Amino acid sequence: NFTSLTIGKNIINTKNTKVQSMNVGKYKMLQCLGEGAFAKVYKAYNEDTNEMFAIKMFKSENRGKKFNELVLREILLLKRLKHENIVELKEMCYENLYPKESDCYAGNLFFVLELCDKTLEDVISEESNTLTLNDRISIMNQCLRGVDYMHRNNCFHRDLKPENLLVMQRKDGRLTIKLTDFGLAMHVTGPIKTVCGTPT
Repeated sequence: NFTSLTIGKNIINTKNTKVQSMNVGKYKMLQCLGEGAFAKVYKAYNEDTNEMFAIKMFKSENRGKKFNELVLREILLLKRLKHENIVELKEMCYENLYPKESDCYAGNLFFVLELCDKTLEDVISEESNTLTLNDRISIMNQCLRGVDYMHRNNCFHRDLKPENLLVMQRKDGRLTIKLTDFGLAMHVTGPIKTVCGTPT
């Protein structure tokens, strides 16, 4: 079931990564973490529980049959897949529409996800990258565990790359890897013809 939420009238400044006093129900947007073709991801604060989450905000300008199929597929897969190396969907939300609001994010669907520190792409590109051999082995093993779990459940990601692998640092300093972005993923019950990877 979708949660009906109301968005404040202070809209995102889409020209940079800062968020100007934007609330989605009980969630306060703090920072833009990244943007893709169909969505932006924000760091958000739950004012009721004092917890931090990531909110994936789908762009309403992309609405249409293909977009709806992608979102529905991602919802069904995230609800199906429960594994320590797959990002957890906490909640689905839908904000009320403001008919006079021209911003492309007004009136839209949100995923509330567990918050991770950064992507593997971020870690690899950092000048201070200090990944040891054991770190790299652990990262690969965790990726393979997540993929193996998906395949054993007849699900295929089809867009694995460093920017779709989230990194969470534990209190003991170890890294946990989470597969994310299941927009191109599929649950397969028989032979298919498919193209893997982000379309360009």
